[in-house]
Amino acid sequence: MASCRYHPGAWVIEDSPAGDIICSECGMVCAERCLDVSVEWNSRPLENSNIVHPEGDKPDDMPPNVPSDESRNQKRIFNQTLKMAARNIKEMAEKINLTKAVVDKAIQHFNTIHDKEYLKGMTKDSIGSACLYLICRQESMPRKLREVCAVSKAPKKEIDEVFKLILQKKECLPH
Repeated sequence: MASCRYHPGAWVIEDSPAGDIICSECGMVCAERCLDVSVEWNSRPLENSNIVHPEGDKPDDMPPNVPSDESRNQKRIFNQTLKMAARNIKEMAEKINLTKAVVDKAIQHFNTIHDKEYLKGMTKDSIGSACLYLICRQESMPRKLREVCAVSKAPKKEIDEVFKLILQKKECLPH
């Protein structure tokens, strides 16, 4: 370790970005461009950290309930999808003057379908529209598929297809 030639007992300050070592007494640069080639502090695995390991698994000493960054990101995307779908269902319902109870049930149906991945690969707009149409029929709210399609972003053919698939899975949905 470098020390000041004028103040040998003084503390030295390491300026990492510049790579300099400076005397704390007089401010003289004792050594320049000294680069620390040791491992950085944030690249060392810490106990109970959320570092994603290249092998994909966590060390044995890490508790199993600590979520990885990837699972947190997936959960965030999942929640954003549900919020966006709920907003789309509310907007469609508002345009065709449906009650809050109908909207809430349609959102509940959408969440169930999305959670259980019953209609994986179908667009969220078509699923939301089909859920809205289904609840309108269940609640005796006279809305035609054509009316729901008019306020939806999804094509009528896709909404009709999703609606038929939902009817097939109806026993799995909330009542």
